[in-house]
Amino acid sequence: MSQKVPVQQLVQLVVQCWRLRKLFITALISQRPMGKTGSVRWVKIKGRKGQIRLVAKAKASHKRPGPLQKYTSSGAKRRRIKRSPKALATR
Repeated sequence: MSQKVPVQQLVQLVVQCWRLRKLFITALISQRPMGKTGSVRWVKIKGRKGQIRLVAKAKASHKRPGPLQKYTSSGAKRRRIKRSPKALATR
């Protein structure tokens, strides 16, 4: 009932699978350049005292809480706080 497949055909199938896998991975990498020069977009953020610093665009909308803002009233840990609109409005 089971048919015997020649070893040469199996080897060809394995090679084709590896080639397709390599093409797929390179396509994924080319869509998102990770760590390449210029791949990070920077945004200016104004601090409490008026100083301006650069923050990655992905982290521009939220910030990490300070020591007194780390926990909610229920005791859960707060991981992100929405950044104020004044801080983002720097041009």
